[in-house]
Amino acid sequence: MTLIKRAEPQLEQYVLKIAKKYLADTSGLKVYLLMSPNGSFIKNPNGNVGMQILSDEEVANGIKTGKMTFVKNIGE
Repeated sequence: MTLIKRAEPQLEQYVLKIAKKYLADTSGLKVYLLMSPNGSFIKNPNGNVGMQILSDEEVANGIKTGKMTFVKNIGE
């Protein structure tokens, strides 16, 4: 199961700005950070935090099939 957390608005805007170079339409997409079960960020081999750009439909399908779930913010 993939654990995801929605990226902060500033980071999301930055990532989607870059994604516009490669994707025709980014209007319905959101950026999610990949998390490990202990709450830490999963890092790529280059040391950057792992991210996925997903539509609401992709997230809903992932949750319905049990392939992904959200990590709550600390204190929630």
